[in-house]
Amino acid sequence: MNNTKGNKAMKEYLTKVEKEVGDSLAAVDSTGFSDPYLIFTCNGKTKTSSIKFQKLDPQWNEVFEFVVVAFHLWDGSSKETA
Repeated sequence: MNNTKGNKAMKEYLTKVEKEVGDSLAAVDSTGFSDPYLIFTCNGKTKTSSIKFQKLDPQWNEVFEFVVVAFHLWDGSSKETA
């Protein structure tokens, strides 16, 4: 994907976030279960997963797509950009 801003061409990247399962979630309802869902936010855009009613080990198997203009690559040992 390409986008232009002023006279500069910016490259856009389609980023996919996949969430498959949750494991051993806390039971917060009076029924001894939970009704979990996920909220993902990227570049000011928010997407919400489906609610998994009465589950402690939910399976979402959902994919969320976001358009990202820039990535920053960091080195974990030096804490500087690579």
